[in-house]
Amino acid sequence: MGSAKKSLKRAENCLVHTPKIQHYIEMRMSEGAANATINRELSALKRMLNLAARQTPPKVERVPYFPMLKENNARKGFLSTRTSWLCGLPCPLI
Repeated sequence: MGSAKKSLKRAENCLVHTPKIQHYIEMRMSEGAANATINRELSALKRMLNLAARQTPPKVERVPYFPMLKENNARKGFLSTRTSWLCGLPCPLI
């Protein structure tokens, strides 16, 4: 009976719910992880849970709400003034 209790305890710890996700976000932020990094990690977990929910029979009952962090990573200077004229050329592959 001891091993069964341990298995149940492990299963309880594997349950994902919004407060645990919030705690994870706070932990990763305190470690200095960027918002974009945390969002990518959460997106991967959310995708895994969504795939598990789509199985027959479903491996998870429901997928919890995943709060996402605001990202400020707008890219600047992708095109230089020397190459920006290329944007106006027609694409022969269409």
